[in-house]
Amino acid sequence: MLWQLVRHAEHDELAARIVLHRVMPSVLAMVRRRGRVVPGGMTAAMNEAIGAAWMVIRQFPHHRRHHKIAANLVRDIEYHAFVREFRLKKVEETQVGNDMMSRVVHDPQIDPLAERLNEVLCDALESGVATEHIVLLERLASGETTDQLAEEVGLSTRTIRNRRRNAIDAVRLSMQWDATETQTVGHHKHR
Repeated sequence: MLWQLVRHAEHDELAARIVLHRVMPSVLAMVRRRGRVVPGGMTAAMNEAIGAAWMVIRQFPHHRRHHKIAANLVRDIEYHAFVREFRLKKVEETQVGNDMMSRVVHDPQIDPLAERLNEVLCDALESGVATEHIVLLERLASGETTDQLAEEVGLSTRTIRNRRRNAIDAVRLSMQWDATETQTVGHHKHR
């Protein structure tokens, strides 16, 4: 269903708005995460994310990306809003010899563990895990403590810990279900 909306969003503004509404919880979580480190804070992060979201939705390559649409949209939005421009500014064009080309450069800005967590949470969201679970796990992963969250929302720390456990269980279950579905699909393909 989302794939069909994205296909129509290329030329239909209403379809694009519906798709934007569908991915907005993940975009807001991304803005909260990135707003802490982006110059200009949350406002600048929100402006970048919404602008990038609109462009990504309208230009999404639906003809070659048929699966995990919401996760791919969110990943593309984050890349275009916060990563692409930074990488373009960082690139300098210089002539180099073969010895320099053979060295591998590690980019300390990219944390593979955080990137993998983002993928897992996007997949879980697309699999139907509640947005509240995803947002809670993203906030905890970004460094907020259960004590801080409990104080902010006026609940006990124990309640937040229980919600964290429920969120982790929901994500874990969605990953098991997704893996089972993939194995079943793969099994039927070979017959």
